[in-house]
Amino acid sequence: SLNRSNLGCKFQSWNSITKEFWSEQATVLFSSLADAALTAAKAAVVLIIAWIVIKIICWILGRALDRSKVEEPARGFVVSTVKSFLWIIAVLQMLELVDVPMLSATALTTALAFAVGIALGDMATNTLGGLVLMSYKPFKVGEVITGGGVTGKVAEILLDRTILMTPDNRRAIVPNGKLASDSLVNFTRSGKRRVDMVIGVGYDVNLSDAKRVLEKVCKHHKLVLKDPKPTIEVTELGVKVRELALAVLIIVVVLTTL
Repeated sequence: SLNRSNLGCKFQSWNSITKEFWSEQATVLFSSLADAALTAAKAAVVLIIAWIVIKIICWILGRALDRSKVEEPARGFVVSTVKSFLWIIAVLQMLELVDVPMLSATALTTALAFAVGIALGDMATNTLGGLVLMSYKPFKVGEVITGGGVTGKVAEILLDRTILMTPDNRRAIVPNGKLASDSLVNFTRSGKRRVDMVIGVGYDVNLSDAKRVLEKVCKHHKLVLKDPKPTIEVTELGVKVRELALAVLIIVVVLTTL
């Protein structure tokens, strides 16, 4: 009888301890869930406010760039860059608010930015080159240029690349980074261009007559400018022919057929 009484007391004691343990665990769990919910609510409020503020700032910046007559690709790039920068600040502020160690968050952000910078190095170079070209405008759509080892008519200017149509009607894509850093020749911008030709004249032909024929052709050609006058000179006396060098200044409308 005594043993049964002792066992009953022990069971009641163990049952009481178990109830207290689970009660404490439930209290801790509910407290943790409440803290997590409060933290999530704070983060959500910060992100919503950040979204509204960033939206307003980007709208104001876009309107300002539009009034400044900035090209569309450049405008989009500037707005996107500012938007990304503002979101980074907003996320860092949110992490600080929810008690995430800022040293770890900053280190992670720096490492991520460094990795993305390395991965997108060429893209960033071409994008910056596009911004330089759109700022200084060394050429525009419809002009004929030589750049990046390609000669052709400018068909389209994008933020990171320029599309040229070559004389044989091939579509060439040239990175803007290359166009911004290499030498560039614009055949159309001045409105006129000098053309040099070499004509062979046999020894059985009178040289003065040959020069008069060339002068007459230049005089009646609608694209050849009369001032300055075309120059015709003998440059070489070959075995079978004499070479005449003809230099004329023409209207570059002929080049737009490229």
